[in-house]
Amino acid sequence: MCGIAGIYSLDGSKIPNLESRVKQMTKMIKYRGPDNVGYYFNKKNSFGMANNQLSIVSPDKKIKLPFSYNNKTFLSFNGEIYNYNALKDKFKITEKNFKNKTDIEVLYHILNLKIKDLSNLNGIWSFAFYNNEEHSLQLSRDLLGERNLYFYKNKKELIFCSEIRPIFSANNINFSIDNVGLQDMWNYYACRDNKTIIDNCFKLKPGITKIFFNNTYRDFNHSKLEIEKWVEFLKQNNEKKISDKFVEIFQEEANLRYPKKVKSITLLSGGIDSSLTSLYLGKNNKLKTLYAISHDANYLKRNGISDMDLSLEISKIIKSNHLFVDLRENFMELALRQSENTIETIDPAMLNFAQLSKLIRRKDLKVVIGSDGPDEFLCGYNRDVNNYLNNKKTSFLKIPYHKIINPKSYYKKIFNKVENETDYFSKPDERYSSLIKNLDITQIKALTYATKSVPEYINMRLDKSYMLNSLEMRQPFLSKRIVELLCSMPKKFKINKKKKLGKYYLRSLIKKNKKLSQYPKVGFGINLNYNDKVASKMKNLMNETIEDKKIYTKIGMKLDARNLFLSDKIHKGQKYMLFSLIRSLNNLKKST
Repeated sequence: MCGIAGIYSLDGSKIPNLESRVKQMTKMIKYRGPDNVGYYFNKKNSFGMANNQLSIVSPDKKIKLPFSYNNKTFLSFNGEIYNYNALKDKFKITEKNFKNKTDIEVLYHILNLKIKDLSNLNGIWSFAFYNNEEHSLQLSRDLLGERNLYFYKNKKELIFCSEIRPIFSANNINFSIDNVGLQDMWNYYACRDNKTIIDNCFKLKPGITKIFFNNTYRDFNHSKLEIEKWVEFLKQNNEKKISDKFVEIFQEEANLRYPKKVKSITLLSGGIDSSLTSLYLGKNNKLKTLYAISHDANYLKRNGISDMDLSLEISKIIKSNHLFVDLRENFMELALRQSENTIETIDPAMLNFAQLSKLIRRKDLKVVIGSDGPDEFLCGYNRDVNNYLNNKKTSFLKIPYHKIINPKSYYKKIFNKVENETDYFSKPDERYSSLIKNLDITQIKALTYATKSVPEYINMRLDKSYMLNSLEMRQPFLSKRIVELLCSMPKKFKINKKKKLGKYYLRSLIKKNKKLSQYPKVGFGINLNYNDKVASKMKNLMNETIEDKKIYTKIGMKLDARNLFLSDKIHKGQKYMLFSLIRSLNNLKKST
């Protein structure tokens, strides 16, 4: 995991103050890669970029960054290619070009072969690849969007970075709010398409390589989910063969993501997803596992057992070193730091993740193994299950679980101009439109989550929250093959009508453990700022921030909205969103 940043002259002319601007951007995201940093500036000063690194694959080696063997092409890379050893053999990379034995060398070699199809890569990434002889630049983001990349373009320059703030602060660019992007964030905790909440600042779409050359650019779809082959596989095989294939692939993908050279921890919440991850990983590795407490509900016993009890039960089975951490302790310092650097998403749950990453990093760990994905791909959310069971087809497809349900009258109270609501999160990416007629409603829903909500909501907040404390998140359930297989599963594998539970397929895998297979988990999904004790400690600071009258015009909100947000009637999550937005916009003006 790393951070990348750079400035590219669209017409090849000299860029003013290039070196100081790139170095300032890199300094502002040092926490993304505190182990190593490097810069490249071409002789014409028409291009410069940087790469800071969190060393995981080869922590004992200080690789020169941005990476180059020929001083003609240069690669700044953020992420991991898990199958790089297999790719080394596939592309016949010699030891001369593999002297550090790292994934970045393999990716560099593939890109130098001018290969645009990246479907062979099993990994997570955003990267910038520059050819000095051609003055061409490639920017790329992985298929599931586990790594983010943002860019700003004017008539002369393209500025890119792993985060938004450095683009504006380090380059002294005035900013304005994108009203559509902001209201998307207020509706979904995420923005449609390639938008952000800042005008003219865009995020790279998942699965895309954007190529800049001769003052033009074009997009290339570097890979896609291969749903068709798995739909056929599921039709042709019985449940045992399907389960054998799933277990085979999942164990392989989980082990590929388990780091061999740095310390890591596996999240074990007591639910099906994290329990399966821990069970499969625990067969070959001595795990350290963790349960995070965010609310008194975590202690709640139902049918004689709580989430915490279940996590401990699984831990005993796999003999892991199991830890419990309480996110409500000593959270204030982190809340201030996190809330002033959250332009990418103002989801109040980010405080939970940031606090968790802080506590983990203090234990001298570098990698966290998570278990996001099954809820999206197998109808695990209550909202989706209820809409399906109540035959609300339109609601089932149109309303993702992360949609904030507020009446239009509410938005009219707070925004000067109320934008039309988007249907972006209601249908799969257009690359899959020809498949829709052959899929059932749950498969369409899963594909929508895989191509829209997972990249732009789930992974957006995880990247920001964990990297704030120099931690890499790895997700076995988000491997391409697992996503394809789970999305392809028809409705009978997803929702059990009789028991009114989603994720039926995974529950069937562990049906011998009735506690786990039938238990509706509380989890650590209850936001810290909903807790009365946490909210009371933050109340004065939040009110002082929200009282600032000057900010409301800047963000397109009515001044009267100030009174609503200061009142006790406002939802705690909405209040925290405005608090974070104001603090982050104020911080966007600062260059140090």
